[in-house]
Amino acid sequence: MFLFVVALLLLLPLTLFAIVPLGVILTSFKTLLALPGQMLAVAFDKRRRRNHALENATVNVLEQQYGRRLPPGAFAEADGFHIHGPAQPNVVLAAAEEGLARLKRGETQLALHPRGGTMIVSGELISVLTFFVTLLAFRSFAFPALLLATVIAILAARTLAQPLGLFLQRTLTTSLDVQTLHIDRVDARMPETPFALVLSGGYPTQFRVWTQNVEIAEPAGPKRYKAY
Repeated sequence: MFLFVVALLLLLPLTLFAIVPLGVILTSFKTLLALPGQMLAVAFDKRRRRNHALENATVNVLEQQYGRRLPPGAFAEADGFHIHGPAQPNVVLAAAEEGLARLKRGETQLALHPRGGTMIVSGELISVLTFFVTLLAFRSFAFPALLLATVIAILAARTLAQPLGLFLQRTLTTSLDVQTLHIDRVDARMPETPFALVLSGGYPTQFRVWTQNVEIAEPAGPKRYKAY
């Protein structure tokens, strides 16, 4: 019995070390299959890029007010965006209106956020590429090479994901053309379980901010009359 327990204690760390690299890569592939499609959908839709900029601005304003990070999960659509985190609907609406006003005044940095889908895609892409490039450099798929490649991939993602993600946000997934953007309303959704409701302090945790594009009519010029 004693030898069996010792064997388990010795095998458990080795098993974990074997599972961790595989788990990291499987998670990376799963993320890469889902998020790039969402990111490209935003990149090719100007309405979603505008709402993505407003979404980031709203989250930035809320985090400045709360002094803490909101959970990830924000998502831009053609007619608005979703954000998560315990708050009152009027607080979210005020933050969205403030964020939009500040974007219109030229505070372009509000359109960027150091966390979110773009950052996740950037980190996972760097992680997967670094992992396989390292294995190719070692020319080995043995356990030590897998473990070292995993460590290098994680370090590379932590170092490079944010600069790459901010670059992609600035050039691909946000638009600062928000002068005609208007906030319509905010819908709130309460937590679905009693435990989640207690954790949220009784506040809604999911919000849908609806927007619309209001075209500004050009001022009418002086009337012109045809001379006869």
